[in-house]
Amino acid sequence: DLSSIHPGDLERIAVPIDFLGLNYYTTTRVGAGSEETDAPARPPGRSIEPGFTEMGWRIDPAGLRSFLGRIHTEYRPPSIVVTENGASYSDGPDETGVIDDSRRIDYLRLHIEAVTAAVGDGVPVNGYFVWSLLDNVEWTHGFDQRFGLVWVDPENLARIPKASFQWYRESISPHGWARRAVPDSPSR
Repeated sequence: DLSSIHPGDLERIAVPIDFLGLNYYTTTRVGAGSEETDAPARPPGRSIEPGFTEMGWRIDPAGLRSFLGRIHTEYRPPSIVVTENGASYSDGPDETGVIDDSRRIDYLRLHIEAVTAAVGDGVPVNGYFVWSLLDNVEWTHGFDQRFGLVWVDPENLARIPKASFQWYRESISPHGWARRAVPDSPSR
């Protein structure tokens, strides 16, 4: 049924874009296999299993670099912005109120390095946003999955910046490593 298409719609959607925004958390590999070689999927849930977030998603920064390269090669957007990238970890405050979420710091560092490598490959990435500033209510998981750089108490909504908040703030400061790692380009 094409009744929702109106005169002028095709001209509107054919206008060139200024940038392409994309979200990236993990890769999913799809392919033919056999019963002998098929590995069971990692179920979601809290885990300290290396290589996975607590959402059960594989940590794959190389996948982000590959994804950015593929988008650049196949679609040639003038600019790409990573609009969401982050990891769920349930680290909460210790007895002194400090939240050491070093797994999130490692995840973000590796993914920012992957973006930096993609820029070095010639991919026009001009923005990167961490998901999320605050712990939030995740679709079907409520506060059980925490993506924020700031911990939120679901009972009283009190907020505590996590170690990742401090790390990210320093990393993106004018003299931080993330700012120094990405070369300036004419499109910036």
